[in-house]
Amino acid sequence: MEKKDLESLKRIGDVLKKSKSVILIPHVNIDGDDLGSMTALSLGLNSLGIKTVCMSHDLIPDNLKFLRNVDKFVFSLPDEVFDTLVFMECTNLKRVPENIVPQNIAKTVINIDHHVGNTLVADESFIDISASAVGEMVFDLLNLMEIKIDSEMATALYLSIISDTGGFRYSNTTEKTFDIARQLLMLGADTSLASKKAFLSNKLEFVRLSGYLMTNLKSECGGKFIWSHLTFEKMQEFGLSKKDLGRLPETLNMIDGCIVFCLFTEKEDGTISVSLRSSSNDHPIRDYALAYGGGGHMLASGCTLDSKDLIVELVEKIKRDL
Repeated sequence: MEKKDLESLKRIGDVLKKSKSVILIPHVNIDGDDLGSMTALSLGLNSLGIKTVCMSHDLIPDNLKFLRNVDKFVFSLPDEVFDTLVFMECTNLKRVPENIVPQNIAKTVINIDHHVGNTLVADESFIDISASAVGEMVFDLLNLMEIKIDSEMATALYLSIISDTGGFRYSNTTEKTFDIARQLLMLGADTSLASKKAFLSNKLEFVRLSGYLMTNLKSECGGKFIWSHLTFEKMQEFGLSKKDLGRLPETLNMIDGCIVFCLFTEKEDGTISVSLRSSSNDHPIRDYALAYGGGGHMLASGCTLDSKDLIVELVEKIKRDL
C-alpha cells in the first residue's frame, strides 16, 4: 500500500474510532461487494461499542441474506444526525440513493471506493483502484484499527471479494486478493457457504427468466457484441423484482467470441438500467457508462438511461466501435 493510501486509511480509522454513531450507505443496486464490506465494517465498529446503521436504497437479494445483521438493514433514512457517514462504492452523486444530502445526515463524510474517476466530495476519502473489491479495503481498515476479525466478519469479506472477482475469475484478481482470501479462510470464513450463496442459489423463476433471455439474445458484429432487453412487464410475468436480477449479466455473458455484452433492464418508472461487460482490455466499456452518468470498472460498468429510446443510441455506439 502506498504511503498516501496508508495515511488516508489512518485518518479514516481515527475518525471512525472517535465516532459514537456511524451510518453506512452503498451505491444504488446494492451488490455482494457492498453488502459484505458493509456488514464486516458494521460488525467491527459494533465490537468497539460504536452504534452503526446500514442503509440500502434497494431490498437485499434473497441469496445474500445469510450474513449476520443483514436483517437489521434499513431502507429509509433514520430521523437523526450521525457523527459519521460512510459511502461505499459511490463513484458519483448519481450512484448515491435519492434524497441523500450528506451534510444533513452526518457531521463527517467518508468516501471509500475502488472505481476509477470517483468524484464524490467527502471530508476523508480512500480510493484504491488496485483493489479487487471494497472488501479488500475494509480488511485493511479493520486491521489498521486493530479490530479482531471474527469468523462472521471474515465470511462477509470473503463474499465481498468473490462477488467482485467472479469467484477469482476476473482480471481484477491480484496476488493480494488471493493473500487476503487465504487470511480470511484462516480467520474462519465459511468459504463454501459464501460461494454457494453467491453463485449457486438461484430462484427457479430466475433460471426460467435466464432461459427466456438466452433465447432472445441479439448478436451484432459477427457475435462480438451480444445484448438483450428485459422489459418491466416480462420481469413481473416471471414473478421477479429488481433485487433478484443482480447476477443476470454474468449468467448471460458466457458466449465464446463475445467481446462486449450489454443487458438493458427496464424499471417501473420507465428508466433503463444498463449493465455493460467486456472480455477484452482492448475494448473497455466504462466510457459508455460515463457518457450516461454512470461509472464502474474498465471491463464492468453500469448506468441508467432516461428512456428506452436511448437503447438504440447506445447499441449503435458500441457497434460502431467494434
